[in-house]
Amino acid sequence: MILRTPHSPLRTSVARVVAVFGGGGAKSLACAGAWRAMREAGLEIAHIVGTSMGAVIGAALASGATYDEVVIAARSLSRRDVAPIDPLALVKGVFAGNLFKPEGLRRAIGRLVPATRFEALQTPFTLTATDLDSGELLPRRARPRAREPDPRRPGRGYPRRPRLR
Repeated sequence: MILRTPHSPLRTSVARVVAVFGGGGAKSLACAGAWRAMREAGLEIAHIVGTSMGAVIGAALASGATYDEVVIAARSLSRRDVAPIDPLALVKGVFAGNLFKPEGLRRAIGRLVPATRFEALQTPFTLTATDLDSGELLPRRARPRAREPDPRRPGRGYPRRPRLR
């Protein structure tokens, strides 16, 4: 929802929005379609927020990948590529740390997201995800570097450090 008042700084010819992408595995590819629809409507995406697979799609778009690039890469993935079952976990049963091998998701993220560091993102981005190894919640927020840091103003020009709660 965009609120504008006659004296609002938001009063511009281009509406700025925050895109929020949810999880849902392959259904998260719909987020790329929402991205394209917002861009075609003339909306400026000021920030992207994502969780789970929506965070992967959001990171891909925040890093500058186009809709077509994201869709082609995502459609080339199978369930086995993203979430290969660990046969040893089936033997361990309830004592297994995880059912799926984390390497599959790591490779899928590498294929979808061109950026390898938060600093390389072109659009401010926030994600919440779970560490594949520890199961710990990892909220992360990154802003692209817009200018050289100003030593008189600490923190200016650098992405903010995430606050873990």
